[in-house]
Amino acid sequence: MFDSDIIVHRLLAASLSIDPLPKSIQDKESMHQMSDQINYRNRQAQLVSRASSELFILFYFDQRIEIEQGVICGVKQDGIRVMVQKYGVESLITLVEPENQSQWKYNDEKLTLSGPNNRKYKVFDQIEVVVSVKHGKNRRKWMQIELANSKNNNFTDIEMNAETKKQRTT
Repeated sequence: MFDSDIIVHRLLAASLSIDPLPKSIQDKESMHQMSDQINYRNRQAQLVSRASSELFILFYFDQRIEIEQGVICGVKQDGIRVMVQKYGVESLITLVEPENQSQWKYNDEKLTLSGPNNRKYKVFDQIEVVVSVKHGKNRRKWMQIELANSKNNNFTDIEMNAETKKQRTT
């Protein structure tokens, strides 16, 4: 089995008339199988890399709660998608609950979501968010991003680390 770099360099050398094309590369069916295998391995490597990044982010935030700046990168009828660039994490923040749906207005053309108390969210707005890890049943953990000024997050000063407390006071 050839490495993808070797195949590309041999094809390049053959196209430039530097070396003849090896017989193992001339067979269309074997090349098709090889490229399928290379693509499969590449996809699996990408998935492992993403899973590894998610795992280490969970380790990092497991015992911390951070208040950071986030950028709204998407607006939906029921919430906003926020990216925290400092950590490279992204999450959907649900703002519209079924019981208060009539209080919110979504504008598909302007990509805005307007709610009670003159709250308005649009793409590329910067907002303050709380980044933490939630613990579920069976030791399951997941990343949680919430609005910093939301009444839903009930973080006490005991839960926040010293750096976050310092950021909040300055």
